[in-house]
Amino acid sequence: MQSSEGEAFEADAVIVATDPAQAAALVPEIDAPVMRDVTTFYHAAPKSPLEEPLQILDAEGIITDTLVLTDAAPEYSADGRALISTSVLGIDADESRVRGRLEEIYGDTAGWQLIATYPIKAALPAMLPPLRLRRPVRIRRGRYVCGDHRDTGSIQGALVSGRRAAEAVLADLPG
Repeated sequence: MQSSEGEAFEADAVIVATDPAQAAALVPEIDAPVMRDVTTFYHAAPKSPLEEPLQILDAEGIITDTLVLTDAAPEYSADGRALISTSVLGIDADESRVRGRLEEIYGDTAGWQLIATYPIKAALPAMLPPLRLRRPVRIRRGRYVCGDHRDTGSIQGALVSGRRAAEAVLADLPG
């Protein structure tokens, strides 16, 4: 292996933990999946519309998911307001359409304030049919790849694949 400065070094195991395009460039045995753009909206509300930590998946609307972050982590609010996170596929999302759907889900949103909008290109691997929930993290003995592109397209998938890669390394290396 070589470091970024060009210095060669040896390792019994290498875990590539990066985005799918970089992983495919570094490990030719894997393909980079189709990626989806995602926009996340953050709203502040005078109080939580739920008052319990639930992630709502919207199978019928224009959003993918929404949750009141401060119901799970009250410390995210310095002034006691509720912080609501909502994600939609694409980067050209219309906040007024999103707000309309949030009103259908949560009720009155008139007192909500848009805090920030984060459009992120190639944020998540597309989960296309036929759906393969898990891809191998062990490419060959000593070479491992992790990221949400090796598991479900989510933060959870990235964490699970990282654990799977670590377990594979531990299983392959002598104790």
